[in-house]
Amino acid sequence: MDLLIRINRHYQELTEQERQMITALQQVDLTWGSLTSNELAKKLYVSRASIFRMLKKLEEITVN
Repeated sequence: MDLLIRINRHYQELTEQERQMITALQQVDLTWGSLTSNELAKKLYVSRASIFRMLKKLEEITVN
């Protein structure tokens, strides 16, 4: 399933920080495939761990 579809379906289940990361991603013109996790974390002013936790959560809530 596409990441944006997962986000839209489960937006209310995300924490405020996760929602802010999603909003920042949508507002900034980023080429997702070309960024490393370090670069993405720097652009969003969060840790790599925060990004990975959010992605893991999106994966888990779409499986259940």
